[in-house]
Amino acid sequence: MKLLSKCFFALVFMSCSLFLKAGVEPEVSIRSQRGQSFSLHLKNMNKETFDIQLKDQFGIVLINKKVEDQDDYLQFYNLKKLPTGNYTMRIESERKITFQPIHVNHEKKSIEMSTKKEIYKPTLKFEYPNLDLNMLHFEEGAVGIKIRNKIGSPLYEDEFFTTGSIGKRFIVTTFPAEDYIFEIRTKNYTYEQTFSISQDNKIQKANL
Repeated sequence: MKLLSKCFFALVFMSCSLFLKAGVEPEVSIRSQRGQSFSLHLKNMNKETFDIQLKDQFGIVLINKKVEDQDDYLQFYNLKKLPTGNYTMRIESERKITFQPIHVNHEKKSIEMSTKKEIYKPTLKFEYPNLDLNMLHFEEGAVGIKIRNKIGSPLYEDEFFTTGSIGKRFIVTTFPAEDYIFEIRTKNYTYEQTFSISQDNKIQKANL
């Protein structure tokens, strides 16, 4: 752990229990169909918003769709017009991101799917003087945390290797009143959230 400006502010960490919303967890089901097609079925959506993207191996977005205010969503996709190669289906909800690698094979007139990966997004709770971080981490590699001020200068950096439930509390009583960016970085995902502290010692999440 590296503290870049000890006299600027103090950070206190403590273990926190992971907070998950009550209710049935939304389910993402992706299944191969006949030929070079597959189905995407979103179950128990609970009116959450889902962002759906299909990207090629160069990161170019071929499909970009937002689904919201539904409980169930079923869509079929046919990839026969796409070149042979590797593609990734990316489905992002409020709580997690699902990645489904897909290989299109025109010689076999089929598609092949490798193991689906799911990443739970971190949650940040703001209640002065505390900023609480909760996340589930099951990926390989390090977790990086960084706090930057409004001009982008890093004020705090931490990197650690752990899996499972992660809970940290930041006490921000010595933070000056201004805007900040909280960044969490893993092997496959980077999450940023802006927050602000007001002159009357209120802390709140701001829009990115």
